[in-house]
Amino acid sequence: MTASKEYAQALFALGVQANDTELYLSALKGIKEVVENNPKYLEFLACPSIAAKERTGAIKNAFSGKIPQNVLNFLCLLCEKGHINELFETINEFYELYKEANRIISAEVISAAELHDEQKQRLKEKLEKLYKCKVQITYSLDKSLLGGVTVKVAGKVLDQSLKHRLKSIKEVINQ
Repeated sequence: MTASKEYAQALFALGVQANDTELYLSALKGIKEVVENNPKYLEFLACPSIAAKERTGAIKNAFSGKIPQNVLNFLCLLCEKGHINELFETINEFYELYKEANRIISAEVISAAELHDEQKQRLKEKLEKLYKCKVQITYSLDKSLLGGVTVKVAGKVLDQSLKHRLKSIKEVINQ
């Protein structure tokens, strides 16, 4: 097991105990955004030539009172133990634990044209009914599909694209 997974599991357990996993996740997403927008900040926090007390002090100055205390302590611990470079991976692991605990799966919908809100809602409802859980969908466009959609969910690909249908017809004809 990786350090990021162990840290994520420990923080998630604290979140469950405090009945605040959603708040913890929100705080972690905010931290991720701050660090992504300020890459030098992560470099500073990971720099071994700067005293750990100074680095953890910077974390406390930046986030104290803005995030749950356990999340703040978690950040300081990552910094002190030399695992702050694994912050993004740890946040992703936490998010996976959150989704698993809340029965949420991710789906990717690739379409030839932009889907309307009503189409997106119907598709989401069908997927949630099919998989009996909440579904978070990301959408993207692929002009090579010609028409229809491809849905990637739960390790499966549901290909209802015109390109796929034409390929299937071609295979039948060539047999």
